[in-house]
Amino acid sequence: GDDEAHVALAAVDGYDADTGDHAGSGRYDQSGVTNVLEDITLTTTGLSSETYDASSLNGDSPRINITDEKTLTVVQSGDSTYSGALQGDQSDVDKRGSGTLTLSGLVDIATLIITEGKVIASGDGGTGPDAGEWSDAMTVDILVDAIFELANGDQSIDTIKGDGQINLGDGNTLYIDKGGEFSGDVSGNGSVKLASGSLVLNSVEAKDGNLTVDGGADTRLSEGSTSTIKDVDVDGDLN
Repeated sequence: GDDEAHVALAAVDGYDADTGDHAGSGRYDQSGVTNVLEDITLTTTGLSSETYDASSLNGDSPRINITDEKTLTVVQSGDSTYSGALQGDQSDVDKRGSGTLTLSGLVDIATLIITEGKVIASGDGGTGPDAGEWSDAMTVDILVDAIFELANGDQSIDTIKGDGQINLGDGNTLYIDKGGEFSGDVSGNGSVKLASGSLVLNSVEAKDGNLTVDGGADTRLSEGSTSTIKDVDVDGDLN
């Protein structure tokens, strides 16, 4: 039932056991293990936690487990950092609200949807395709007016799509395994590296003029579109 599905949310003011939604106005400081068994909406000024310990992921290290094919929608009005683990390799997280959610822990989900506001992928300071704490099997979908930003090192994902904004930060690289299709603005001094598949760029503007696209497969510029990119280095085809 709902009470069992959302037991970790039940103690938070504003939790509705009938719908599974949390509509509190304060910060939600998640601890221990939260099991999300149904689609739920968490409305908060900020989702936060202590830093997870990878050696105790089967214990009480802070983490949110999302059941397969379910969606956790976070409507966040303020800025916060969630340092726990988001897990559910067949499930989605939908970030809404005007606030900024920084994710500095393990993120192993199917799709991160950024509908509103900003999500910052805060890495571990490492470089290369194995850096960062995000799953390289994940899709990031950035809707118009939403922002996806890299900080503290490189990150790897599976697919990128959407028409919002990407901020690569200072010298960070976004590694994309299978490509995708993106229409929007890219800022920051960084690079995008494509491992395989096809990356379709529709009128992409590199605002700072420092975007490098390095493709191990095909990079396509849509017919009739205009993209402003500093450097394109493609091992496969550039169409």
